[in-house]
Amino acid sequence: MHVIVHGIGRQLLFEAEEDYAYYLDALEKNSRDLHVTVCAYCLMEDHVHLLMYDPEQRIPTLMKKLGVRYWYYFNRKYVRIGPVFGDRYRSEAANHWVTVFFDTFFSHFREGSSGFLTCFRTNGGRVPV
Repeated sequence: MHVIVHGIGRQLLFEAEEDYAYYLDALEKNSRDLHVTVCAYCLMEDHVHLLMYDPEQRIPTLMKKLGVRYWYYFNRKYVRIGPVFGDRYRSEAANHWVTVFFDTFFSHFREGSSGFLTCFRTNGGRVPV
């Protein structure tokens, strides 16, 4: 499943390196607890792409837990109120072109390679069947 989530009004989701780290830590812990495999991710300043394998259909629960946890962290850290994410996340079945996109993307970018993009790939970008 290819999941996309945006900051509200396309505002920044990540303002500092530790914001990326916090989000990834929360993603790792929640996905492990819910048995969702995160095959790839791309964190950009104002949105996130996730490529996940979820035979038990727990992505909605994962995204809710992740969103609430990051919302609390972000609002507390930056002394603000209100939503962090715009609307609900979008998701679509991961087809061949999504996998090609991630493979191409990750061949050009590596974790921490620029100030606005953090990417990582595990499992060869392939979803177990």
